[in-house]
Amino acid sequence: MAKESSPLCFRVTSEERRLVETVAAFLDQTVSEFARSALIEAASKIVEAEGPDKIVQKIDERTESRKLNAATLRAVTVAADPRSH
Repeated sequence: MAKESSPLCFRVTSEERRLVETVAAFLDQTVSEFARSALIEAASKIVEAEGPDKIVQKIDERTESRKLNAATLRAVTVAADPRSH
């Protein structure tokens, strides 16, 4: 079964872009591959360090318009973690 993907767009300065492109090329990855793996790794480390419940609670305190479920956050984190495959 193929995984669904969803675009994630953000802006960087030209210097940051050159850095990302250079490191991606060094690792023999596309910019997308490098950015995806770096972002998922960083996000997973934060979830692991802080815990899904704390993250969801803080988000809920900030806004009622975005409801996240801690179990969903755990599942997404586990599914995205390359160590779990």
